[in-house]
Amino acid sequence: MQIIRTSAPAVAALAVAAALLLLSIAVSPAPAQTPVAPVEQALEDVPAPDEESLLPPEAPNVEPDYPDVPSTSKGVAAAWHAAKPWPDGDIVLRTTPVLFVHGLSFGLGRAGKDCNDWDTMTERYRSYGHDGPLVTIKYYDSDRNCSHAISHHPDIADRHLRWYASGHKDGHHTNDTDIRHLAYHLAWYINDHWGSQTNVEVVAHSMGGLIMRYALSQTGKPGWPALLMVTHVTTLGTPHRGSGDANYCQFGSYQCKQMKPTSEFMHWMKLNVQNPQGYPSTDWTLIASDDDERVADWSGTGMVAEHYAVYTDGVRHGMYYQDVGAQDRSVFWYDRSRGNWFQWNSAPRGVLWSSRAVSTSGW
Repeated sequence: MQIIRTSAPAVAALAVAAALLLLSIAVSPAPAQTPVAPVEQALEDVPAPDEESLLPPEAPNVEPDYPDVPSTSKGVAAAWHAAKPWPDGDIVLRTTPVLFVHGLSFGLGRAGKDCNDWDTMTERYRSYGHDGPLVTIKYYDSDRNCSHAISHHPDIADRHLRWYASGHKDGHHTNDTDIRHLAYHLAWYINDHWGSQTNVEVVAHSMGGLIMRYALSQTGKPGWPALLMVTHVTTLGTPHRGSGDANYCQFGSYQCKQMKPTSEFMHWMKLNVQNPQGYPSTDWTLIASDDDERVADWSGTGMVAEHYAVYTDGVRHGMYYQDVGAQDRSVFWYDRSRGNWFQWNSAPRGVLWSSRAVSTSGW
């Protein structure tokens, strides 16, 4: 083995060089950090808003043969049970326009929805005395039989290049278009058609509730309408905290991916959009079901609202806007002013409940 000998002066020189190198590293400035995008910044360790503490307690987990009134609330609850959540004859908003916003269209390419699916609800609304405009909203290019399309709002040339513009096919919306971009068009449609002089009510099924929720959260911001006069919003099976079904859509549409409970979009909504308000205020009613196969009841009631209703007897995801007939549903309902869940075993079905929600001055 060959041994390499180094003189003492050489060793000293190497030691000095090493020390100088370490010193230069210690005093050199840190590289400039890349600015964090607003959505990415929201995903950092930001505490949840105080509003989340206002969410109602979890709905009771009952067996099929549950008692007429929850045993924890007998007495006071029995009186409210008999009186129902709202007083009779308190319908005051029957001339107000009602907008119906559908949910996600599954499928490939330019898949759309048939707004005739709302026919049962709109016909019943007329029979309940709603005299104002009943408007079904078209936001996919392939939606059909709808009252009004929103894609040409606002009236500016580059509207499809603004606000999370994505997923367009031949310049038209698809189920790969960002939910936030659809909300941008919906907000401007409401502004352009109804302005600042007319109140509107909104009934939204499934993803449609997320579109409306996001739209209200952005009003007054640059590029958005200054205000939206939306006085009531009722959501039907809306995945306010995401849908478990969306966990299986890794090869599906972008909108489906946005509704995964762990998605960037759902995380941002949880942190920033708990109770968005129109002008002068917006009253929210969230309707969910224990038997909704796509949106769990904890997600359907998963944002701060004034009123909640959870059906416990077989209402599936596609039934909310077509469920009519005898007033015989079983519901747990919650009103923030009363502060507890209460049970009603002769409750109206989803169509009538939603009608009362958007046309009653208060529960």
